[in-house]
Amino acid sequence: MEVSELIKGRFKTRLQLLKLKSRVEIAEKATRILLQKENALVTEFSRTLASYLKLFGEVFDEINRIEEDIKLAEVEIGTLRVDRNIFLRGSHYELNVSQENIFGVELLKMCMKEVGKTTEIFNLNSQPLSLIEARRKALKLTSRLVKLIEVESRLKTLSKEIIETRRRVNALRHFVIPDLKREIEIIKIYLEESEREELIRNKIAKEKEG
Repeated sequence: MEVSELIKGRFKTRLQLLKLKSRVEIAEKATRILLQKENALVTEFSRTLASYLKLFGEVFDEINRIEEDIKLAEVEIGTLRVDRNIFLRGSHYELNVSQENIFGVELLKMCMKEVGKTTEIFNLNSQPLSLIEARRKALKLTSRLVKLIEVESRLKTLSKEIIETRRRVNALRHFVIPDLKREIEIIKIYLEESEREELIRNKIAKEKEG
């Protein structure tokens, strides 16, 4: 092999080595960013889970209170009249759905907004207080149920994204980066061997000239 070919071969190999080192730096930077993302998502998941558990308990308690009010109203005015009147609406509500971005992850946001009132078709004064309270609590419960749906959706999205982010971090840490570093070491060994061979050839050439 001619000297010019050896030089060209080593140049290509060194260029490849630089590219591999650059890829390692990019992969390590990506790993750090993904770890930051994972930590942020885990923090948000913990906060959201605490909110979900608290809200779930409040909804459960509110349902029990509504059931108690309905049972009391049934005793006062009868089951049939309670069934006919309990869910008559006095207001119109609008459900607003939007998205919140956390570290590139789109999370659901929902809220109920009162947009208007309708005329009551029965006289509140003729209704037992327990029935009025049951209707008021039911409207409040609806808003909490919407919030519960939102929080549950956020938990599912966050858990899925955390798993995916952790999978990508593990792939970079345990496969991509080690493979690149092994390639770098192989090239370094090749270059060192190539340089030693060249030194030996130069030494032999000088001895022949001498």
